[in-house]
Amino acid sequence: MKVLVIFLLAGVACTTPESESPEVVEGAKLYLRHGCAICHGTDGRGNGPMAMNLNPKPRDFRDYGTYKQGRDALAIVLTIEQGTRIDGGGMPGYPHIPVRDREMIAAYVVSLQGKNSH
Repeated sequence: MKVLVIFLLAGVACTTPESESPEVVEGAKLYLRHGCAICHGTDGRGNGPMAMNLNPKPRDFRDYGTYKQGRDALAIVLTIEQGTRIDGGGMPGYPHIPVRDREMIAAYVVSLQGKNSH
């Protein structure tokens, strides 16, 4: 597990351009620290190490059409807290993640929206 976390943390440098806001940069770090990348992948493509074992598959945050409960920052904060099980998704809620951390993770996720799949 420790090796996986180091691998995922190394990926943040590749996925967060220096031109991003400090909130987005911190959100990317929190996204990794809180384990979001395990399912959603280091760059939010829905291709994390656990993705192949999940049904339904994790969201690709770059694709506007995959958001079931809204794609603005507030909707994402609520999704992190409450999960997506009530809307046919498989993500559990993470109410233990502090609100400010959820807000910064949401800022990072919003920054991924609409980015092409290089």
